[in-house]
Amino acid sequence: MNKLLPSSGRLLIPVLACCLPLAVATAAPVAVPRTYSTHAHPTAPITGRVTDAKGEGLPGVTVLIKGTTTGTSTDVNGNFSLDAPDNATLVISSVGYASQEVAVAGRTTISVSLTDSSQSLSDVVIVGYLTQKREDVTGSVASVSAVDVKRAPVATLAEGIQGRLPGVTVATSGIPGQSPVVNIRGIGTLGNAASGPLYVVDGLWTDNLRDFNAQDAESIQVLKDGASLAPYGSRGANGVIIITTKRGKAGRAQVSFNAYGGPQNIVKRLSLTNAAQWAAITNTAYDNAGIARQPFANTPPAGIDTDWQKELLQTGSVQSYDLGISGGGSTDNGGRTNYNLSGGYYKQNGTIDGPKFERFSGRVNTGLTSGKLRINESLLLTRTNQQLVNGLPFIDVVRMLPVTPVYDAANPGGYGLSTPNAVSYGTNPIGAQQLDTNTSTNNRIQGSIFAEYSFLPWLRYRLNLATEYLAFHDRNEHRYGLLRYIGDPTVPS
Repeated sequence: MNKLLPSSGRLLIPVLACCLPLAVATAAPVAVPRTYSTHAHPTAPITGRVTDAKGEGLPGVTVLIKGTTTGTSTDVNGNFSLDAPDNATLVISSVGYASQEVAVAGRTTISVSLTDSSQSLSDVVIVGYLTQKREDVTGSVASVSAVDVKRAPVATLAEGIQGRLPGVTVATSGIPGQSPVVNIRGIGTLGNAASGPLYVVDGLWTDNLRDFNAQDAESIQVLKDGASLAPYGSRGANGVIIITTKRGKAGRAQVSFNAYGGPQNIVKRLSLTNAAQWAAITNTAYDNAGIARQPFANTPPAGIDTDWQKELLQTGSVQSYDLGISGGGSTDNGGRTNYNLSGGYYKQNGTIDGPKFERFSGRVNTGLTSGKLRINESLLLTRTNQQLVNGLPFIDVVRMLPVTPVYDAANPGGYGLSTPNAVSYGTNPIGAQQLDTNTSTNNRIQGSIFAEYSFLPWLRYRLNLATEYLAFHDRNEHRYGLLRYIGDPTVPS
């Protein structure tokens, strides 16, 4: 009998419009139109060039005379020109680079090389829609290194943070493709409501992290208490995990490739009785109770000694491949662009016959900064194929008796099961995985974009838009056969 569930789609469009209108936040230094002030020393024209560590010109770098509003910005080649006193000090700054102060000291030509900002991601935290210094945040915020998470051979990012953060518990079932259960400071929601945290990926709210490729993560932060969760309302009642994905940096294109693979085994196994041990224990129990012995316990069938645990378990496998290319450049009007393209493939075969999981993922991140305007876009495309586990196989390996064979041609379907000679309430776990096939295919699209305009160094406006689309196809196929003794062996299960 075949059961086919039709494909269906779901469109979720959480639009975060006008988030924090006119939010007050720290903004990047902005080039100020040239003005002139009165100085005690005569001014003279000064020219120069600002480069990065590779010697390439940096466009849009702000050059200010310290203590004044006089300044300019570099052109597309990193060149600048302005009038300054011979004893002035120039403050040179740009987003993503460490600021420098250079004394003019009577010079007319100045060359400056900026280095990448030494401030690490752990020095700042994301709270709501703002980025703040860690020492300014009173709420409990924990961070985990994305590098450590990406080194772990796991299917989901949630599994990667397991054991790395205080107050965060992650429980996994071991089933390929099964999302782990994450609790932050215990269970915060009772009843049938979801008790897991809210995930925010590049500003997009989502409850699904299984389809997210952990290799795309740049920073991971966990918000734990009310002070930091306030912007998310009731959705953040169980905590919030904020994930920022990787973006390109200025310079030449960089190509990265990461791959790993290996076997997976269940190390600790149960110590189960063999046929002779089971017969001895069963006979003793029946004798003590004054009940007639079971036939198969009194006289075990010859040649049958099934180790159900050994028959069910197998060596699983995992393999992962990720390819990425990123970079950045400049526009003709002095703006800056960045891009990051990545694709990944992940496959896991379970440690029992049947369950498996496969994921194809692709991500496109682009950005543009032009003057006071900044635009960033993120797009994720994933396709997952999952074959589910059937029944309760790890319970059935304990229920099934060692005097019952795995296969028996006399039964419908050809699988061994209990008989009146050896009664058991277990279901043949091997047959359950082979007679039933439950598969699920998901196609997911997640996209977000924001535009931010800085009116003043301390005043900016940001608009966020996001969308999520899911199409899934579930199929349940059952073949004729008997898996459990129900009194009449001619009636299939």
